[in-house]
Amino acid sequence: MPSQGFFADILSDDNGINLHRFENVTWAFIAILVYLYKVSLITKGCELPELSDTLLALTGISSATYLVLKSKENDPPV
Repeated sequence: MPSQGFFADILSDDNGINLHRFENVTWAFIAILVYLYKVSLITKGCELPELSDTLLALTGISSATYLVLKSKENDPPV
């Protein structure tokens, strides 16, 4: 199938744009912004930022939800 553009390709499947794909891309973008902000606060040496347990838990929940819904994405209708 020909490409429909980067964002349309990562957000949709055979049935169009899916909510779980949109949520995963949105959350990844938010997590990247938080990480880059925390990296910008580092003033000494080569150090990684300390990420909160809440951010890590929400990222894990988002990824698990995506994987569960992705596994059922192209199942034939019952």
